[in-house]
Amino acid sequence: MDNIEHTAYLLDKKGCFSRPDEQIEAFIDAAPRQRRIEQTLLPNSLIQAFSETLCVDIRSLSIEESSQGLFPWELACCWTDRRGNASIRLRPKSKRSSYLSRDTVLVHECIHAIRARLDSSIFEEFCAYDLSSELAPLSAWRRFLGPLFSSAKEACLFLLLLWTTLFTPLFFDSWYPWLLLLLPITHLSALFIRLYSRWNVWNKAKKALASYCTKASALLVRMSDEEIRWLSSLDPSEIHTAIEQQSSSTWRWVIFKKFT
Repeated sequence: MDNIEHTAYLLDKKGCFSRPDEQIEAFIDAAPRQRRIEQTLLPNSLIQAFSETLCVDIRSLSIEESSQGLFPWELACCWTDRRGNASIRLRPKSKRSSYLSRDTVLVHECIHAIRARLDSSIFEEFCAYDLSSELAPLSAWRRFLGPLFSSAKEACLFLLLLWTTLFTPLFFDSWYPWLLLLLPITHLSALFIRLYSRWNVWNKAKKALASYCTKASALLVRMSDEEIRWLSSLDPSEIHTAIEQQSSSTWRWVIFKKFT
C-alpha cells in the first residue's frame, strides 16, 4: 500500500467513508479534517464495540449534551454540513426520562455520523437500527419497525392524515367523514410494504457478505445504497468472485478487503 492509499485507509478507520464515485485524491482533499477530542460522553465500552465490530475509531466525533434544536420527541440528532462534518447533539439526562438507554441512542447517532459523507438515504435507517442492535441493547420489534419512516416529513404526513381523519368527523353528523380513515391506513400500508421490501434487500446483502467474511457489518456500514442493492442481487456462491473483481479495479474495495 502506497502513501496515498495508506492515508485513505487511515481516514476510513476514523469513520470518514468515501463515496463510490470518488477518486482517491479527491476523497483525501475533501475529507473533513478530524481531530482527537477528549470525549466524555462516549463510554469506553462503545468505543471498543465500534472498533471491534465496525473497525471504526469514533473518538474524534463531535458530541455535545444539549436539547437545543431538538424536537420534543427527539432524544438525539445528527447534523451534517456540506463537507460531511457530522456533529451529534444528545438530550441531557435531566431534561427527559428515556425508555431507551443513552448508549443505544448514542450508537444509533454515531452510525449516522460516520456514514454522513455517503449521502445514502434509502438504507440509512436500516443500517443504523440493524447495526446498533449489534452494539447496544435494542428490542427486535424496535429494530424492525425503526426504519418505517425514512424522514421526518413522512412521519409528519402520517400524523397529519391521522389527525385530519380523527377530528373531521367531529364537525359532521354523517358517517361519511370516517371514510377518510382510508387515507392514513393506505399511507401506513404502503410504508409497511416498503419496509418489508427494503429489509429483504438489506438481509440478503448482509447474508451474502457473511458468507464471504466475518466482518460483514464493518463492510455494510461503509456501503452506499447502490452497493447494498448490488450485493443483495448476488448468490452467496458469487460473492467471492464479485468482491475480488471489485477490489482489483476499485481503490475503495482494496480498503474494504482489509476488514475481511
